[in-house]
Amino acid sequence: MTDGDVELMPHPPTLRVMTYNAHGCVGTDGVRALDRIADVLRACDADVIGLQEIDVGRTRSGGLDQAEAIAVRLGMSHVFGAALYDGRGHYGNAVLSRHPIEHVRTEKLPTWRAVSEPRCFVHTRVAAPGGELDVVVTHFGLGPVERMGQARHVAAEIERTSSPHTVLLGDFNCGRGSIAYRRLTTKLSDAQQLARPGYVCATYPSWRPLLRIDHVLVGAGLEVLAAEVPNKGLVREASDHLPVVVAVRRARAVERARGRLA
Repeated sequence: MTDGDVELMPHPPTLRVMTYNAHGCVGTDGVRALDRIADVLRACDADVIGLQEIDVGRTRSGGLDQAEAIAVRLGMSHVFGAALYDGRGHYGNAVLSRHPIEHVRTEKLPTWRAVSEPRCFVHTRVAAPGGELDVVVTHFGLGPVERMGQARHVAAEIERTSSPHTVLLGDFNCGRGSIAYRRLTTKLSDAQQLARPGYVCATYPSWRPLLRIDHVLVGAGLEVLAAEVPNKGLVREASDHLPVVVAVRRARAVERARGRLA
């Protein structure tokens, strides 16, 4: 190889990330079963997990910190971000990780009517093999107007960090044709579309999936190797949503050889 030739560096490690609306650990049978959610997560074998609809200290969940309890069962670190505190405990999103995790911040998202459920995003930074990964987990509202505003806030957070190694995990409550989705995909790419162009799997409702409202979006510095939506057995019962699991790695570095021969 002569000076000025290009050499591709070895492939960085693969990382499995997933998003999952755990529905407060209430399954399609109406039973609140945290161990069942933990079993689904264990079977998915993800390194980084974004969870929505998680209870911490709420009366309806027996005062349990669901984020911590699930993390302990899986041997993972965790961060929780509260969207709601109503005097009966907290409710919001969580990030679980096999690798060291830093809580950057949690921010409430705007709602456009008093009856809307509060929403938030949680921004964390994971010390993954091969380099840091910015992980943002969110859950949007049911109205298209508020989703548009919520997507704008999340997009601003992603633009603020300007990291090409960003993963956005969330229940957007909307699909590819929505304004919220299109706003976010101006900066990030849809992992399912990158893995299998033109082919996507619905995630809701879990017992008969018709809608693709749960998404994994990735920055330009990440390569998507595979994407799947597990939909058999326990995963159809543990929550009313199906998870999305994606394998990613940092795009291979390119360096110019200087003064070396090959």
